[in-house]
Amino acid sequence: MTSDDTLAGRAIFTFGVNRDMQVQANYPRRDDIPPAEEIPDLVWNDRVPVFMKHFEARAIKLSLPMSGSQEAENLICFRHKDAHARNGIVPLIALGDAPPPAVLGMMKTVRGISSMNWNINMLVDAPKTRDGWWLLNTFSQHASNGYASQIMHVWNADGTRIMDAMQMIAAFE
Repeated sequence: MTSDDTLAGRAIFTFGVNRDMQVQANYPRRDDIPPAEEIPDLVWNDRVPVFMKHFEARAIKLSLPMSGSQEAENLICFRHKDAHARNGIVPLIALGDAPPPAVLGMMKTVRGISSMNWNINMLVDAPKTRDGWWLLNTFSQHASNGYASQIMHVWNADGTRIMDAMQMIAAFE
């Protein structure tokens, strides 16, 4: 991706096909979370980006952005409001940008944030969920010198983990 003949972003995609393997090790399921329908809607304040209006969210655990929280972790059910945008890998990846960066919960002020890189591992060939709901767990393991490293795990509505991601975030105070 370029802007005014300047590199703005680069993506590398690696694809593979299923093959037989001697080992089958599955990630733990998330059967401890109530269905999204039983969790109250999350209402964002006016400081969130405009694109957030395209998602429904229900928080189980939220480090409210700029609250000075002691931890940086979010556990939120998300889905696209548009039912036609709920299936496939691209809409799922778009949901990866929906939750606020976990480190924002520990901060009290911020002028801006930016993703520096994002690595995504799809754990299934064709991610599917019920009623469009996905459970996203984001947490920051390290934050210093203007940067934060964040991990994300994603489960479908049936509790099967289907995606892992890691992101480096630049924060400007």
